[in-house]
Order: sequence, then C-alpha cells, then structure tokens
Amino acid sequence: MTKKPGINQLIMAAPDVNPAEFRLLAERIQQLTRSRTLYASEKDIALIGSEILRRSTYTRLGQGGANRVVIDGVQTIDASNLDQNIFDLGHSYYVHPLVMRDLKHLLNSAQVVPARPWLLPVENYWEFLTE
Repeated sequence: MTKKPGINQLIMAAPDVNPAEFRLLAERIQQLTRSRTLYASEKDIALIGSEILRRSTYTRLGQGGANRVVIDGVQTIDASNLDQNIFDLGHSYYVHPLVMRDLKHLLNSAQVVPARPWLLPVENYWEFLTE
C-alpha cells in the first residue's frame, strides 16, 4: 500500500535556496507532498544581494526571469512582470494582490496552474496575466 503524502501544498515564495541542492531533495519532497508551487521574480533585490554577499556561483531558487528555475513536479510561477515597491527590495511580491489571489485559490481548491485563468503558460512555467 502506498503511503499518502503528509503535506498537501508546499509553497515556496522567494526562496533563498541553491537550486542544485533543491534538485537533490526534489524526489523526496515530491514523495512527501501532493503539490509543489514555486513563486519567483527577477526583481527580487534581496536574493540578488544574497548571491553577491555569499559570493555564490549560482542564482537562487526564487530568482525569476533569465535565471528562472524549472523543476519537474514543481509548478513554477514567475512574478517578474508584476509591479513591485522598490522600498521592499522586490522581496515582498508575494503580497501583490494577484499573488495573494493565486495563493488563496491554491490553498482553498488545490487546483493545478492550468485551471487558474489569471496565469498564462509560457514554455514550461507560468506568468501572471496583467491588464
């Protein structure tokens, strides 16, 4: 008998994580969770600062845009196209009304990305539809 995952939703918003390390854990994470969603933004100055301060040779899992990380089994949503407040270092985009709407819907209905009409498919990830 297969054991059911104990965690319904794993949501990562602006994670300051090495993508290579996350990939090493991805299979185990998928066994423990029913659904995984990653929100990222290339405008996240805090993550860029972390990369510089640590003198890293890798970008962060939460960086979007050209540095976007897409991992099988993880719904990647790039929020780079959303307006952000410069004073929060771009690290609080997850409180943007569109992201909050998506989070609320995700937690209440557990719908996968294609069923959420405010998200636009782009290659192997999604972006928010903006007006």
